[in-house]
Amino acid sequence: MADKISLRRSNCIFITLLLMLLLLSQACSSTNSGEPDQGSPEIPQTPSIDTPAVTPTQEDKEITPTPELPSTATPTSPPPSPTLTTTPVGGLHLAVLNDEIEIGEVRDLWVDSAGNLWVAAEVGIFVKFGDEWELRFEEPVEYLLGEDPSGFVWVILGGETKIAAYDLSQNWQVFGADQGWTVPSEIEYLSPGYGDGLITDPQGRVWLATGRNDVRVFDPESLTWEVLSATDLGFTPVNGDEYQGHYLTDVELSRSQKVWVADCIGEGESLEGQGIHWTDGESWFDTPDTSAECVQDIEIDASGKMWVGGFDALLMYDPDQGYWTRFPLPPWDRRQLVTEIILDENGAPWVEVMQYGGAGPLGAVVRYHLVDDE
Repeated sequence: MADKISLRRSNCIFITLLLMLLLLSQACSSTNSGEPDQGSPEIPQTPSIDTPAVTPTQEDKEITPTPELPSTATPTSPPPSPTLTTTPVGGLHLAVLNDEIEIGEVRDLWVDSAGNLWVAAEVGIFVKFGDEWELRFEEPVEYLLGEDPSGFVWVILGGETKIAAYDLSQNWQVFGADQGWTVPSEIEYLSPGYGDGLITDPQGRVWLATGRNDVRVFDPESLTWEVLSATDLGFTPVNGDEYQGHYLTDVELSRSQKVWVADCIGEGESLEGQGIHWTDGESWFDTPDTSAECVQDIEIDASGKMWVGGFDALLMYDPDQGYWTRFPLPPWDRRQLVTEIILDENGAPWVEVMQYGGAGPLGAVVRYHLVDDE
């Protein structure tokens, strides 16, 4: 009997000690030492959802993304929808031509000497005077060629089947096949298209380069057009018909009143050229300093210097000195070609340059500014 009682007491004492150990273990596990566990990163506190949002101002350059909400949080309202701003960006603004007329495709833009914007579209020509638009011509128009020295504005009509001139009395004259204007051949691959200006020679004739194998000459007395090919201007014919051939790309009038015509040659993926030929009104002459150049632009400055685009350089002819100067372009891994020249108010040239890619001339396009002839 005494043995049974002693066993029960021993069991009770053992169970009591076991319970006390369990309680003591739980109490120790809840004790905080005040230092984060170096084995686990400290978890930052979750930001309050009720924090008011900051409205960005127009001066903000970037939009800060909204912090992601914790998965257990639910937004109290949907995010606001984006809205269009009416503030001009970068000095640009939307110009609406006409709210009632469907103008169709816009094909060309040109700014006249008075600062008015001309827009060529499928339905005709619109001109912007101040804040008002005026429909100036009601036929499909392909190109706005610009203004000749006599003040006539020339445009190419739909399909290039006709050319029209807008005179100083605000009348249109249209010239077609009966006046010698024929439809030019299709613009070939790598051709720059029509030249960037028209000139009037000492006989009053208007010259236009088409970017094909011809230039057009308008006689104001007979009101007819004449078509001249590259060989008519003394350029050497291109052998074979497998390539594009001659592009007559630009015309310019020198200080001595000589007509200059620029030539480029398309040979598949390659561009070559025979430079510039000029005429005294009777005969044509070459310019040996440009004989291997693909020339796509000629410009004359106020002093009479002739600026010519070429391969890897900008060329300049000084009529006072009677010689050519070559200004090399900044280095590039492959060939470069000057495709456009713009003279600023000081007569300094800005040039657009086509940098050749890996397989042909259609690579990058860059612009350079010649400062102090350097």
